[in-house]
Amino acid sequence: MKYNMLNHLAAISLFIVCAACSTMSAVATPATVDSIFNTEEILDENTLETKTLQDWHPVGATRQKLIEINVAQWWPGQDYRIPVRLIVPLEGKAKGFSITGANPYETLIKDARPTDFQAKLLAGGVGIVKTHVKAFRQIPGKRGLEQQMRRVFMKDLNPRYTTLWIWSMTLMRATTAAYAETDYFEKGKVAGSGSSKNGISPAVALINDERFTATCSDHAFAYYSPTRRADREEMAKANAANKAFFEAVKAGDIDLDQKRGKIYQRVMVGSESSMDKMALKAGRSMDEMQTFADRLWSSVCVAENWDRLMERGVDVLFQPGTHDYVAYDVLWGAQNHPQLPVYYKPSGGHSQTPHVAAAKDEQNRDAFLWHHFFGGDPLMKPPASSHKVDKDKLSVRVSFDEGPKPISGRIWWIYDRAPAGSAPFLHAPIPEDQWADMERDPKTGSWTATIPLQKGASRIDFFSNHGHMSNGYKQYLSSPYTRVELSASQPNAQAQQPSEEQLARILKRFPEADTDKDGKLTTREIQKFRQSRQRNRRPAAAAQPTQDGDAKLTETLAGMNARFKKIELELLEWPGELHQKLGKMKKVAFVARPVEKIAGKLPLLISLHGGGQRWWDLSLQEQLAISAPGGPFEKKRGFKKLRGYDLAELAGKGMILLEPNTAGLWDADSLDTMLDYVLENFPEIDEDRVYVMGYSMGGKGTWVWINESADRFAAAAPCGFTIGGSSGDVKKLAKLPIWGMAGGNDGKNTTGVRKMVERLKAAGNVNVKHTEFEGADHSAGTAVFSSVELVDWMLGFSKGK
Repeated sequence: MKYNMLNHLAAISLFIVCAACSTMSAVATPATVDSIFNTEEILDENTLETKTLQDWHPVGATRQKLIEINVAQWWPGQDYRIPVRLIVPLEGKAKGFSITGANPYETLIKDARPTDFQAKLLAGGVGIVKTHVKAFRQIPGKRGLEQQMRRVFMKDLNPRYTTLWIWSMTLMRATTAAYAETDYFEKGKVAGSGSSKNGISPAVALINDERFTATCSDHAFAYYSPTRRADREEMAKANAANKAFFEAVKAGDIDLDQKRGKIYQRVMVGSESSMDKMALKAGRSMDEMQTFADRLWSSVCVAENWDRLMERGVDVLFQPGTHDYVAYDVLWGAQNHPQLPVYYKPSGGHSQTPHVAAAKDEQNRDAFLWHHFFGGDPLMKPPASSHKVDKDKLSVRVSFDEGPKPISGRIWWIYDRAPAGSAPFLHAPIPEDQWADMERDPKTGSWTATIPLQKGASRIDFFSNHGHMSNGYKQYLSSPYTRVELSASQPNAQAQQPSEEQLARILKRFPEADTDKDGKLTTREIQKFRQSRQRNRRPAAAAQPTQDGDAKLTETLAGMNARFKKIELELLEWPGELHQKLGKMKKVAFVARPVEKIAGKLPLLISLHGGGQRWWDLSLQEQLAISAPGGPFEKKRGFKKLRGYDLAELAGKGMILLEPNTAGLWDADSLDTMLDYVLENFPEIDEDRVYVMGYSMGGKGTWVWINESADRFAAAAPCGFTIGGSSGDVKKLAKLPIWGMAGGNDGKNTTGVRKMVERLKAAGNVNVKHTEFEGADHSAGTAVFSSVELVDWMLGFSKGK
């Protein structure tokens, strides 16, 4: 596992930071739930133990004071004291201030000469606060402190004992010290800015201290991506890429400077400084480290706290660079959080040389801070990007549907890029000739470009940067970093960013998402719709399930019902108009009802089957035959393949079981559409008692569905699968009862379910159960679909309670 926050000058220190991450929240209100910071400690002026090094005195058009404060008693007996320089206008108080820790110690202790931009802030009544957020070896008296910190940290894995905590706390305590100077500062906006550790720390402060109102963060992480959380599949890809890369270097196929190679070895995803190796050396398990990391990220990552930040009205800008070892998850971030304003410096990052065509006149930080403090000209907002592959060309369109329009556009692209954060990911820059100026469509205002595709390439990544003048400063903003999979057999391959065709399908199904009624969807509209979607469930007359016309199927179904004593198995045929909206789901589903008539509404258990291609290709009659006693599957394997309706028979509960069929991977939107129909047309179902379970591919489908629509279920059982790239947001599932099951010897599925359970518990879910069937491999599905205890447990929960 690797959390790459490493600075190549302080690898281990920054690594622990990355095991952590960015944070926020606090003023006179409590910090976030499970925050790693204590609000009272942040705001307590008495514990600052302020020492005046230089009292207030005039310096040019400013007044300045140099103090030393006690940031915290980091651990018993270890105070952490740091200098802080306060700068206000020569006359009057400063209202709010700009703060950064990116100040060399020798410069900080001398009177400051404001830059031209800082002078403009001061002239507008905004103060400047400077402090010292640096590697410990660069701070007088702090050399050796990192080793002590690591020893204390490994005792109980307390996030307090990380560089991330103390760096962020430094900014928050410096803010307390500034506001303690009531004759010189009054409450106003507080904006942090900087790069690397000085980009991360203000983002963390923004999350955990409500006095902070903005962050402009360069080369800093913003996302809790699968790679950052050490997803095994992603780590395997990175490790394989690293191995191949260094073998090629050894063979002389890749020219690599020895010094740079050592840097890669320290900072790449999967490095020797990775958390798993560090944990093992200290006698800690990876499970313990993962629990620590999950707790930390929920408190420190901007994307994980986005909704609450937006409710506070803060301003955010991240500038990661496309080749950075800290902010390496640019693709995943663009796919999952397109609402976050970003500027990608092409080929930029820690210790990297930007692309030759990168903007030379970019003034993003100044434009951002000026607008934050004084308003005036608005800043650009994140655009939407669409594309189309046509034989040997890729057409790209970027649209700024909200806010001011840009005056320029330039696009970059790179082929077959290595896994995020790996050594080849960092090493191979965007080729110098792979960029182009875009053209503005005078009719739509969109920016377009056509890229000639490289023959034999498997995929292409692209993004564009767009310029705009705001209050006299040149602002640049990027379109989402997009990957398009290319295939000779699929010339119109789907990309991981919505294409124009995908947007059209979304609009057709959900016209209400188009809030401005202009006939097209923006990234922002899609994001808002996903967050606010509320389903209308109108009552409707019951629709009787119909029998499929296949005589052999009818015969097999009759044989099944002859052996069932407690349930009757039926076929439910989806209406043609509905079926068109169900994606790859087959037209007929299985429904099991209790034989005995039961008064009142009945709970509904939805069972999602597993399978894969061979199962998808089976007819319904063949599926039923496989699970029949004495059928071909039982004769071959010695046991029959159990299905959801077998579990319904075993349980003998008064419930309805629905088992839909699919010819592809389960899709949450299609399942939601199906459930809408079922609830509207079967009034005998109790909407407060809807449950879902699945095994293998069905377990993955269950996990994906509850992450999309947790509010629809009273309990769930995702079993026998690995989370993979669909890690989900466990905070959304904190109140949903979940039981995970897997075979004890089922490889990545065993660890996948185990990790899911641990993350759910770490997120505060108190209704989580976990079962591993000792010695069982993937055949543990038989045990899952024999677990009457599981059914009893699920039926004990209701959304109405």
